[in-house]
Amino acid sequence: MFGSGNYGILGIGNEKPVSYENPVEVTYFTENNIHIKDVALGEQHSVFLSDKGKVYTCGFGGNTGILSFLQFGKAGALGHGNKTHLGLPKKVAYFEKHNIEIKQISAGRYHTVALSTKGQVFTWGRGSYGVLGNGSSSSMMSPVLLDSFGDSQEKGTNGEIVKIDSANNFTGVLTKAGDILTWGENEYGQMGTGSNIVLSMVESEDLPTKISFGESKEEIKIKDFACGNRTMILLDKDENVYKTGMRFDYSPKKIEVPKDFKVGKVKRVFCGDDHHTILYGTVRRECRQQCAGGLWNADQNGGEKHAGKAVPRQRIVPWQNTRHQR
Repeated sequence: MFGSGNYGILGIGNEKPVSYENPVEVTYFTENNIHIKDVALGEQHSVFLSDKGKVYTCGFGGNTGILSFLQFGKAGALGHGNKTHLGLPKKVAYFEKHNIEIKQISAGRYHTVALSTKGQVFTWGRGSYGVLGNGSSSSMMSPVLLDSFGDSQEKGTNGEIVKIDSANNFTGVLTKAGDILTWGENEYGQMGTGSNIVLSMVESEDLPTKISFGESKEEIKIKDFACGNRTMILLDKDENVYKTGMRFDYSPKKIEVPKDFKVGKVKRVFCGDDHHTILYGTVRRECRQQCAGGLWNADQNGGEKHAGKAVPRQRIVPWQNTRHQR
């Protein structure tokens, strides 16, 4: 890992403000013969998932003392039941204690989400804006089962959760049936639930809420999605791509992709802070959209102004199988 190492976020044993320009090995895993298969990064915490379904975290534990009672007091998202900063990765004991195997992880700004092999969703960390999806804005220092789905999320049912993703202060989940549910902060319409306050207010949902496709009368089923800081991108089972958020769209809006732009079938979609990527075949092509205050080369409809019409901007970039908090 490399970059800013404040609070021990790099997992190399140093909790002091440090910075590394070049990658440094997280020796904790090699020394303990632990094989990591996925990583999720929040603003000040790191989450690791082993091939055995174990979760490890390090970094910022939270504010203590008088700071924890002030408005700007933050709770960490490490999941160890306390606010201790950790310079080395530590296994989240809750899952081992309850014999729970995790298959996916995601991280927002100050919260963490985990999906078990049985289709259960667990959240913990700072609870602002209802980002933990448990019906409140309270922070949780240990993983808590998100039971608002009821029995419908059990493995093998249409409601089974098959994918999770998080960004900043919101989270989304995809069900086996192709439905998307989101919760957390929705200031820019990034959750796709159809609300449009317009004023400078922060809208939020503290329970999983099924997204709306506006006035569409068709039954749209999703097979992939990705969350960004102020936006979200979705791919349906008919290979149509939708976007929402950035105060342009408050429900998913279909992106018109020219036929000559497509290269095979869409494999996956990705979302950055305020931009999106569509992966066709073995290359990834990027489509950026205009936003206030941003440096983008496209218009509000998800396409670049060219020859009198909007067409997606093409760009082939190297494949990278890494994820980060957006």
